[in-house]
Amino acid sequence: MLKKLLLGGLLLVALVGLPLTVYIFQSQTKVATHASGGTTLSLIPQPGPGSSIEKTLSDSVPVDLMVDPGSNAVTIIRLQIRYDPTKLTPTVGSPFTPTTDFPTILDGPVVSNGTISELLSVGADTSKAVTTVKKVGTFNFKATGVTPAGIPSIISFTNQTQAFSSGANDQAAENILTGANPATVTIISIPPTPTLTPTPTLTPTPTLTPTLTPTPTLTPTPTPAQQITTFSVTAFLHGIGNSGDNTNPNAFSLSNKNPNRRSRNITLSIYNSSDQHPALYTKTGQVFYQDSDGNFQTDPNVPISLGVVLPTGDYIIRIKTDSFLQRRVPGFVHITPFSPTIPLTATLIAGDPNFDNPNDSATLSDKLDLVDYNMIIGCYSDFAPPTFCDDVKASQTDLNDDGRVNQVDYNLFLREISNQSGN
Repeated sequence: MLKKLLLGGLLLVALVGLPLTVYIFQSQTKVATHASGGTTLSLIPQPGPGSSIEKTLSDSVPVDLMVDPGSNAVTIIRLQIRYDPTKLTPTVGSPFTPTTDFPTILDGPVVSNGTISELLSVGADTSKAVTTVKKVGTFNFKATGVTPAGIPSIISFTNQTQAFSSGANDQAAENILTGANPATVTIISIPPTPTLTPTPTLTPTPTLTPTLTPTPTLTPTPTPAQQITTFSVTAFLHGIGNSGDNTNPNAFSLSNKNPNRRSRNITLSIYNSSDQHPALYTKTGQVFYQDSDGNFQTDPNVPISLGVVLPTGDYIIRIKTDSFLQRRVPGFVHITPFSPTIPLTATLIAGDPNFDNPNDSATLSDKLDLVDYNMIIGCYSDFAPPTFCDDVKASQTDLNDDGRVNQVDYNLFLREISNQSGN
């Protein structure tokens, strides 16, 4: 009878322990929701291929970081791992060695309180996005403490770890990471014994990411007929509100819905139907963010006035605002001397913080280039302070206008660079 009670108790403990173990792992590593083909990161102690290894005290402990992109095109990995500093010590000066597939370290590595944090990138060329299983780099440790019998030291990912993609089905701010597999290291003070059988690692199941339904754009109310030519403007800014980006223009559920700068200067340049330069007229006004529509609009009561009467004809109109490329309003805009306030709508491309906008030049040359890229890198700040930045540059390089220059702005720039110039 006593034996049966003992067996029953052990079974109950096992049944309770299993879901608790799953809960602990899931709470340690929070992953993103992604419809399908999500990205997985894994830590593999050398020489691999398993996730567990046994080392002797004072041995070097290299741990490879592997990425399985799934169906994504991975360009950025925001990385933070946790380790036991009483058992492992990162190599001074080189805690992490990147591979040529992820050669750019934008931020870090920062070693602090048992964590290593950094942001890795394939660089400015999105054609080098990772689409197959690759080794990202190697963490370099030294075994400095013996692990208790049967209790290996765990190297795991924290919930700060994310991955980003340049893929057409993703968004600039979308974390595509759906799995993060840790590694374990057993450290002994005597010559190694046979390697322990690795414990299977549970991988969280990805869930669907809901997509917001776009809110219809408000139609500006016409003002009474007047002779002086006036315009109302609706501007969609990539990465903000209801606007995606060049790679995926129709997905904007993760675009910033609460921009810091809720009013912006907007410049209109008016050209004749032959698109002769310089512009016939250039006029600056203000647009205001509309929460309900996810775009910027002029005040219906304060349209942008040219101060003159434009003769009847078809015109080309271009729109520009800070940090975004100049864009042409689609088609020709027909204007008469008695036209009511004329509505203009355009979608602007992010990533031009150095404002190389040629409103009145004969050749349009505003573009996304290395100068813009370097400005963003100089103001990038996540795990460590920015390297070369001030308040003005920080505002200019905060492309999605959320008050931070981080991996979202950097990824947005990479996704926008497919369109090199304005029009």
